[in-house]
Amino acid sequence: MGNPTVAPLQEWWHNGGFLVSEAPGHQSRDQILLTGGQLVLAGTVLGQISSSNSSPVASAAAGPANVGNGTLTIGTQPQAGFTPAGVFTITLTAPTVFSITGPGNFNNVDLPIGTALDADGMVFTVAAGSTPFAAGDSFTITVTSPGTAGQWRPLNPAATDGSQVAAGVLFATKDVTSGPKPALGITRLAEVNGSELLWPPGITPTQQAAAVSQLAQAHILVR
Repeated sequence: MGNPTVAPLQEWWHNGGFLVSEAPGHQSRDQILLTGGQLVLAGTVLGQISSSNSSPVASAAAGPANVGNGTLTIGTQPQAGFTPAGVFTITLTAPTVFSITGPGNFNNVDLPIGTALDADGMVFTVAAGSTPFAAGDSFTITVTSPGTAGQWRPLNPAATDGSQVAAGVLFATKDVTSGPKPALGITRLAEVNGSELLWPPGITPTQQAAAVSQLAQAHILVR
């Protein structure tokens, strides 16, 4: 007889699964109003909006392992009611050609660098640098939905509305695609498992270290 076959155990992302400890009662938890225009998973590091913005905002980040030193610049910011919130991923398939995927099944391939591309009302350009790109180099563009002061959204280090500062962690998965919704956040007096936190695409080690320090100021300790 051969060895018995055992079905693999599939473990889903649990609400609150990132918690190591929290204060007694509900001292660590707050009811928050979450925005962001997307499905936000439990364990996502959050920032709180301190200044309202009426239009979507896009920020770009280069892949941390890029070979080429070219750039991605945003020429026209997203259009309210037209450009979907979420993350657009640009991947070089050759030194001068890239593909892009994004929210709402957005998908384009075989696009040349050096040419402005209109992605649902947001215009950007990938340009070569002194060191050529290599296949697999990448950029991300994070489009955040309009927000109101006091609301929370996934951390965005490139933002200027307050959400660039790590201030809490989402306790339970929440879909805010259709608009802001009440959610539960861990905002103080807790220990969290760093390997189960979800960070924004393209965050650099320096930015992540800064965010960990910001969480510590709220007495949220990353273990």
